Amino acid sequence: MFKKLTLPLATALFATASCSVVAATAYTEDFETGQDGWVIGGSGDSGVVNKVGSKTLNLAKTATATVSINTSGLSDVTISMDMIAASLESADSCVAEAQGSGNWITIGTLNNGQDGSDRYPVSASHYTFDNTTVSLRLRAAGNINSDDCYYDNITVKETAGGAVRTDASYDYLMGTADSTFTTSAFVPTTPDAPINVFEGNLTISGTPVFDKNYGVTGNLPSGYANWPGFDYEFVQDGSRLIPVDRGHGFVGNGAWSISAGVGSVWDEAGDNGYSRAAFPYTIKENNANCEANGLATFLFKSDGSISNVHIQNVAETCTFYGFEFYGTLSGGYNKHTVSNKSQVISDRNAEEAARIPTKPLADLAVDFPGVDLSNYGYAIDAPDMNGYSLLVNNTSYVDGCTTRYGEHPYCSEKTIGIYSFTKSMHAFMIVAALEKQYPGFKSQLIKDLVPECSDSRWNGVTVEHALDMATGNYSSKRFEVDEGGSAIVNGFFIPTTRAARADFSCNGWPKKISPGSKVVYHTTDTELVGYAASKFVNNTLGGNAEAFNDILVPLYNAMGLSHYIRGVQRTTDTQDAWGGYGLSVTLNDVVRINQYIRDEGDSGGQLDPTMVSEVLSGNSQGLYAELKNFNYDNGFWRYHVGSATDMSSCGSSTQVPMMSGYGGHTSIILPEVIITQLTDGGGLGFVSTINDVFANISSVCP
Repeated sequence: MFKKLTLPLATALFATASCSVVAATAYTEDFETGQDGWVIGGSGDSGVVNKVGSKTLNLAKTATATVSINTSGLSDVTISMDMIAASLESADSCVAEAQGSGNWITIGTLNNGQDGSDRYPVSASHYTFDNTTVSLRLRAAGNINSDDCYYDNITVKETAGGAVRTDASYDYLMGTADSTFTTSAFVPTTPDAPINVFEGNLTISGTPVFDKNYGVTGNLPSGYANWPGFDYEFVQDGSRLIPVDRGHGFVGNGAWSISAGVGSVWDEAGDNGYSRAAFPYTIKENNANCEANGLATFLFKSDGSISNVHIQNVAETCTFYGFEFYGTLSGGYNKHTVSNKSQVISDRNAEEAARIPTKPLADLAVDFPGVDLSNYGYAIDAPDMNGYSLLVNNTSYVDGCTTRYGEHPYCSEKTIGIYSFTKSMHAFMIVAALEKQYPGFKSQLIKDLVPECSDSRWNGVTVEHALDMATGNYSSKRFEVDEGGSAIVNGFFIPTTRAARADFSCNGWPKKISPGSKVVYHTTDTELVGYAASKFVNNTLGGNAEAFNDILVPLYNAMGLSHYIRGVQRTTDTQDAWGGYGLSVTLNDVVRINQYIRDEGDSGGQLDPTMVSEVLSGNSQGLYAELKNFNYDNGFWRYHVGSATDMSSCGSSTQVPMMSGYGGHTSIILPEVIITQLTDGGGLGFVSTINDVFANISSVCP
């Protein structure tokens, strides 16, 4: 989320130029003589119209316009244009983007609030535009023909003599000023291979500027204005800057803990012999699953010289509050040889190779012409979309990498606190993995593995009952009355120790009925699954063995998940991994784990095939969850698509598995399509998405 922040125009634009441009012109288009050469696609009105005193290309609803531009022999290419928007609604936008020899790069985006028919000049430079064929795509992202986007005065230029940046410049990084920049400040303008090598520890210390964007200050943790301790070991592999440890649990006892992601290293004109580096970071709240995403950049030399480090929060996944950290902090470079450098690089190579191929979500309407993009992510305002994927044919059609300062330049590295997705990605996975290796584990009694659950209310309650949230222990059977009450907040969510959390999980709910009879949603039940699994693994393997590190992490690695997922939140006294929430993952992690369960879960030799079959079954599974059209079973929601969507032709009792997390996180597993939306805005709309998928992409029944 990045709402409730008013920015100056130059900052609010997605990619305002950060370099001076004096150029030979490779391409111009003002549409005064029509739209020759442009290929129109998508759904909606399009054409050349008069707007704000000149002819412009108008695109409405989900219409697109694409043209190819030859930049062979050109370097330091900049693309610029004017954008105009009218009558946009909360989730609508106008987008200009280009793809050269790399990924799609956003040139500019206009959203609701920038739709008063004003001209917005936007531009971007990127080395992938140089000496190649550039596809320039303009598109409307609305849902009706009155959602209008206009484009004019398009130019593609070569910057003579190379570009010298003005955002996060050499002088800025060597000084003490505090500012914010568009995300273009954290990527190369006209990069050269770095002449310096970073290997060792980077420290960042000092006091950044703190500004609250939204929420109540009282919801912020004590010490919220303090920058967390940052002392990370990095290695450099060519142009990649790779943290040695990317697993982000929680370090220290302050308000925040911080982790680093994989970034870039390059040389630029004007940096006076220094190389320039940038990387994403994630700030996690103590004892919670709220996260803020940020970017950092600095200059360095191989001899250990280093500039200040500019840091800047750019987005967050947190319903309760959002805040800014920004400015120049003191950087330290402890240069030394990293003993496991080759392994770090090898692991990173394997992780990148295992990623699911991606395309922009806009391409879904190109590859499946009947698709109406207004049915995808429709319930989520653009500022609240932290990640979106529609997986089909092993291609992940993605969206949602926008920040309040522009497109996130390291989108694949952006981590998101996923709250109750953890119940599926941790609790289900560990039970299914142990059941495969040690048949009968899921039938073990909770009281035999969790000593705090010693009284009679736990008689007959198994690990599987706890995974199903059907322990028979609860105060109210009504949906989330227990989960949202003050007792669980004070007795479980606020305490940090296992002593307190286990005491409430075991003794906080009275016995009401026999286990396996009724689902009552309790994060405490899934917490006990985690405790039970770790005790079982320790009893079985001995030593310091535990379930998360010794069973799940090898499984995550085999699936090709990111190293970020290794950093689960833990209790402060015993370091037990939380079972019901607390994971921090990438969008690809969520999509891939569901793809694995669907396509390889029953045959990959890692998970119990019976449990996997139960999850994927289209038949009625589990117990009614006291929520219309939902059952719950095996750590997954069971959505009644047969009665609630156009999939009724599959049978009125048909169900599909769904993961759900606080704030609106949703991931739905269909036989040939996986729908994933990550948000903290509360939007839960997915019925129209399922209907559109079933009509235009795949009508296979589960």
